[in-house]
Amino acid sequence: METECESFPAAFEIWYDFTSETLIYLFTPLIFMYILLNFDIIDSDASENRWLTRIMVILMLLIVSSSVIELLQSFLPVPEMISSAALAMVVAIFIGWEERIMTNLMREGDTVSQKLIEMDELIVPKIDERDYDIMSASMAGTVFFTLIICALYSAVI
Repeated sequence: METECESFPAAFEIWYDFTSETLIYLFTPLIFMYILLNFDIIDSDASENRWLTRIMVILMLLIVSSSVIELLQSFLPVPEMISSAALAMVVAIFIGWEERIMTNLMREGDTVSQKLIEMDELIVPKIDERDYDIMSASMAGTVFFTLIICALYSAVI
């Protein structure tokens, strides 16, 4: 006796796509941003990193808003002009709320490096400024040498 597998209904395929894409494209960047900012993996107290965290928050909010609109467009027949106008409104709202979101995430966060230093698990070495310069120059030389080798190798092939 032979049987044939039936395909899933169209509603199930739409729902599966909606939920799996939501998990992949929406929640993954949010979890990543939450971990980076809440546990202070990027030193957000430093003035040079403040703009990096602001840009990262804005980019993550843009990813979230565009993902939501793309997910809605995947199963609702919404014209592109309406969805682009909605995206522009959401982006404007997120840019206005970006500072509040960022301060809330960083205020509640714990600094991982401070916790490790308090537990004597992280040793802060005393490195001279000259050693930093030597390390930077040697890394720049290594990167330059690697790029030259890559260019020569690609010219041969």
